Amino acid sequence: MSGLLVVLAHSRDLAARVLADRWPQPVRLMTPRDLSQPGWRHHVGARGDEWCVVSGELIRAAELRGVITRFPCVAPADLAHITVGDREYAAAEMTAFLASWLTRLPCPVLNRPDATSLMGPNRGRERWLLLAARAGLRPAERRYTAPGHEATLATATVAVIGDRWIGAVAPELGDQAVRLAERAGVELLTVQFDSPGPDGAFVCAELTIDIASEDVADLLLERMDVETVA
Repeated sequence: MSGLLVVLAHSRDLAARVLADRWPQPVRLMTPRDLSQPGWRHHVGARGDEWCVVSGELIRAAELRGVITRFPCVAPADLAHITVGDREYAAAEMTAFLASWLTRLPCPVLNRPDATSLMGPNRGRERWLLLAARAGLRPAERRYTAPGHEATLATATVAVIGDRWIGAVAPELGDQAVRLAERAGVELLTVQFDSPGPDGAFVCAELTIDIASEDVADLLLERMDVETVA
């Protein structure tokens, strides 16, 4: 499958750079600084050629093969090249722009943004617990040793990529993690359990996954090809 792979990440995201180095070319990083470069063209409510800047180079959006988003929003700290007093406003505007741009891209975007985050639905722990219960996952018991200190610890982690999963856990837990991702409407998800065995209970979930491993990199590429063909 031809086309440019893009990892939308902070400039300080070392895992994103490792992924970009591991993937076959062409693949590039897009950072918040790229949004300050001239040449962007995005149409809302109309049609026309779309252009973007990736690693400082102007690229036709139709040439993108897929995008992985690695941050929930643009933060003022990402905009050292902008006057201090303007960074907060610029960060908010860039986040809104990216939400629109990523939503309308025809290529696969993992995860696609929603109103709460550029990485997909941003849920708190309680909402994840509720969603997990509805998906048939058993929640871990929570014990407190002191105010604000939880004794329940996650000891097993599953990374979900589409309908596949990676983790040193029983297959039952991997299947549960995929089911939770489907219920959440996301393709990338990290799910943590209190045990790697088949009776492990759900502890928490987050939209960020560990992309540094070779297995995860391969599954991400596979998922993009599946989505493109579909």
